Amino acid sequence: MRYAVQSQMFKMLAHPIRLRVLHALRKGELSVGELCDKLDVEQTSMSQHLSVLRANGFVVADRRGASVYYSIADAVVHDLLACAEHASKARGAAARSMLRIVRREA
Repeated sequence: MRYAVQSQMFKMLAHPIRLRVLHALRKGELSVGELCDKLDVEQTSMSQHLSVLRANGFVVADRRGASVYYSIADAVVHDLLACAEHASKARGAAARSMLRIVRREA
């Protein structure tokens, strides 16, 4: 059962816009409009992605007048993003090393 939950979490995070939103929010809260401008995403699309992130507990919303501000829900999200960055950099470094080896052997 726990693997099914983890699998769903990773599927939810697999969308590049959702990852970009989470990375943008690492520096602090932003309004929907600010996120749209910063990430060059239409408001309807942004609202859908924020809804998914909110439903899965990754972000929280704070309505102030006509604006809604989003922020990271829990420090664990920061840790998860840092882990993903580390893994992608390590994977990139490994791929570059392999490419150098292949080029030398060619």
